[in-house]
Amino acid sequence: MNYKTLFLFLILSYSYLYSSEVFQTNKTVYTPKSLIFFKVELSKDSYIYILNQTTSGTIHLLFPNSEDSENYLMKGTYRIPSLKASYEFQVEEDTGEEIFYLIVSKVKISKLHSRNFRENESLAKFQWLRRLTSDLHPLDWKIYEQKIKIVE
Repeated sequence: MNYKTLFLFLILSYSYLYSSEVFQTNKTVYTPKSLIFFKVELSKDSYIYILNQTTSGTIHLLFPNSEDSENYLMKGTYRIPSLKASYEFQVEEDTGEEIFYLIVSKVKISKLHSRNFRENESLAKFQWLRRLTSDLHPLDWKIYEQKIKIVE
């Protein structure tokens, strides 16, 4: 690889890494079993994955899912699930803190598509994330976090 190619690669990777995405929930405080949706704003065409860590620590892949499997989205703003979707997301019934993660990647994360990440298993801190992204270049993906509170 010559220096010009390396320089171009670094510039393109840097621009992807530092592009700005928005990841928000419709509220920050919920009552048990309330409906929740996400606003995702992408500055580049990307694969997206939404996961949540419940109050007990278990990890679930929310998007893509069996009813909405197309997760390569063009630059723009999205509501997930969309208003036309045949499914809804609900916060859990236990009170506490629930954490949602948006993973934005310029490449498909095959371990997530194959659900090869021990879904429904309680995992320590970010071990699950390291396993999922171990074969990806660090500049190919980013993660965003959104915390909510569930109160009676």
